[in-house]
Amino acid sequence: MAHPRPLPDNVKAFRGNPGRRPLNNRAPRFTEGASCPSFLDAPAKREWRRIAPQLIANRLLTRADRAALAAYCQLYSRWQTAAAAIAEHGLVNDTPQGVLRRPEVGIEQDCLRKMLSFAIEFGFTPAARTRVMAPAGNDDDEQARQDVDYFGTKG
Repeated sequence: MAHPRPLPDNVKAFRGNPGRRPLNNRAPRFTEGASCPSFLDAPAKREWRRIAPQLIANRLLTRADRAALAAYCQLYSRWQTAAAAIAEHGLVNDTPQGVLRRPEVGIEQDCLRKMLSFAIEFGFTPAARTRVMAPAGNDDDEQARQDVDYFGTKG
């Protein structure tokens, strides 16, 4: 029987340490926050700007996580591109060999599958959020969380 992957200690602490096991106080600490990579295309950068403030406000994004979030954002962009092509051209092509599924359908499905695994890792899904409990903090931390809503906008 496969065991679930262990959660990072910051995620356990964020959830209120539901297992009550001691947290690893000697785990490496990474610098919080990360800048948007310049190599991302425009839709991926928009997704980064939408989601990164949420992760930073909840201390869930460090510089070490930059590549993983960049991969999620680039997948988001590819998914968006494939979905637009499907909307314009449909799901299938009529060819001399018969009706065939457009390649964008497979690309869209593959991107969605990979995005979901990143989403679970970062706690983007509704089920993952139900297991997250905000850490006790000062008023500035609470205000920062209130300033950024779930859609990445201020106010």
